Amino acid sequence: MAQAIRQPEADIGTRLHALRKQRGMTLEQVASDAGLTRGFLSHLERGGTSASIGSLYRICDSLGVEIAVLFEPTGGTLTRQGTREPSY
Repeated sequence: MAQAIRQPEADIGTRLHALRKQRGMTLEQVASDAGLTRGFLSHLERGGTSASIGSLYRICDSLGVEIAVLFEPTGGTLTRQGTREPSY
């Protein structure tokens, strides 16, 4: 059985969608802040298209996150800032 090929656009879109929802923002709010259309952002979140690095920077700015968040490995345990135990 052949495995499906993972598309990085889908991972970025999924992360953008989750970040937007966590912040209680609508597609229209983020799109407007980033100078993009609501349709483009929706398509991006669903993995149907890719975005330029400039667009990703503007979207992340609107969401209040660093662009690196989109490329960090997933699957680990998330810890709220300020509740993390020292690692030393």
